[in-house]
Amino acid sequence: MTVNDSLSAAQRAWRRLWDRGNTSEAHGNRINTNTNKQPKQRRAKRDRPTNQHNYQQTTMNGANMEVEDAETFGDVQQAKRDNIFRIGFQNIHNLPVDCRTSKSRQLVDYMVQKDYDCFMMAEIGLNWTKISANDRWFERVSGKFRTSRSVFAHNVTELHQSKVLQPGGVGLMSTDDVTHRITATGKDPTGLGRWCWTRFQGKNGVKVRTISVYRPCEAPGATTTYQQQLRFLRHHTAEFEPRTAIYEDLFMECTEWMDEGDQLIIGIDANEDVRTGATAEFFQTLGLRDAILDKHSQSSPPATHNRNNQRQPIDGLFVTPGLQAVSAGYSAFGAGCPSDHRVLWADFTYTDAFGLSSTPLVSPGARRLNTKNPWLVEKYVQQLRKQLVHSGLAKRLFALELCATQQGWSTPLQDEYDDIQASHLKLRRQIELKLRKLRMGGIPWSPKLQGFRNAIELWSMILRKRKGVKVSTTRIRRFMAKLGDGTLFRRMKRAWR
Repeated sequence: MTVNDSLSAAQRAWRRLWDRGNTSEAHGNRINTNTNKQPKQRRAKRDRPTNQHNYQQTTMNGANMEVEDAETFGDVQQAKRDNIFRIGFQNIHNLPVDCRTSKSRQLVDYMVQKDYDCFMMAEIGLNWTKISANDRWFERVSGKFRTSRSVFAHNVTELHQSKVLQPGGVGLMSTDDVTHRITATGKDPTGLGRWCWTRFQGKNGVKVRTISVYRPCEAPGATTTYQQQLRFLRHHTAEFEPRTAIYEDLFMECTEWMDEGDQLIIGIDANEDVRTGATAEFFQTLGLRDAILDKHSQSSPPATHNRNNQRQPIDGLFVTPGLQAVSAGYSAFGAGCPSDHRVLWADFTYTDAFGLSSTPLVSPGARRLNTKNPWLVEKYVQQLRKQLVHSGLAKRLFALELCATQQGWSTPLQDEYDDIQASHLKLRRQIELKLRKLRMGGIPWSPKLQGFRNAIELWSMILRKRKGVKVSTTRIRRFMAKLGDGTLFRRMKRAWR
């Protein structure tokens, strides 16, 4: 191919490219002329109406039942009086491993504030054999009570494959005035940790036994409580599934305890309506009744689980006929330990529970002056000598001694001596009061940290309420008052609309 041929081929190629450009421009102009037309509108998707209302059920008196169901039910829990045996029960929905967490501290502080004599817990969710020594239950309650005794039960049949977090488990704690009445404690003999108990001795042969029970719901998954118990029952060729087997085994235990003359108080999470089904049949056969529902039989009880929209109480406090609750009820959602279950509580008289009315025990308070600490003793003596001279008591005492030696003892001298002695004791108490600070753990958090915790808890409750979970409105407003914003809830409701 010559140079001329190559040049001719290049010219032809450029002409074809030029012609193609003209053609595209012509088509483009035609298309551009059509673009002036309005584009065809697509059919919009059907949106939900913005003015949709959430209808809520009301009572015969016109009260909002949905709002009231999240609040307290039954009696208002007052400060515990003398000769009252206070019982509490709650499914705490898994206790944290670390004892320093907020949930663990709130649980213990709630027991202290409400002055429970016996508090029963279900679904603790810990394998206590694999918990470090610093996170054991004893460390969590250290310094909170004068005396206390606890018993916990969890599945010990699969320790070789169980981790620290183990679904299920129960616990029971007795405090202060009733610990000296404990004669025995026990657990589920199968080792599955389905229940635990404590036995108290009263007067004239009166005995009361408190039992904490957790009946699992049927759930898949190898580590669930139901599957743990199902594997054990299949291995021992039992004829019942776990939810039926727990009632069969517990019935034999309760029958034996009642034959021994024990009164029973059973706190249970049955995972079904306690008024119907197998749970109702079980307790009716034993002759036990729900202490809370029996006392408030004229009222319709709300749900004890915050995601139960059918108003079914799945938790209960069942007692033998000899025990009559003085006051009883359900707490509001969110009270006590942060959980999806309410706290159930009941007060019984000492006469019903123990057969007597005893004088309340008064323990001595902590002293700031410790004679075993030589540094404190030296500091106390030095300050006392300084104040005796500064206040003039030493001079008055020497003058009184001189006057009594010269003139003899008389009534005015006796009055002067009594006044010096009273001033002397008052001075000693004032010095001891400022000698050192007692760190008893009564203030769990600093005010600054407590403010952050309150804010976290407030927004957690608002988020749960936004998702449709039952949350106490009274408790939300109380936390708003703590944070100094009483209009937040109203503004949030307006924003949701």
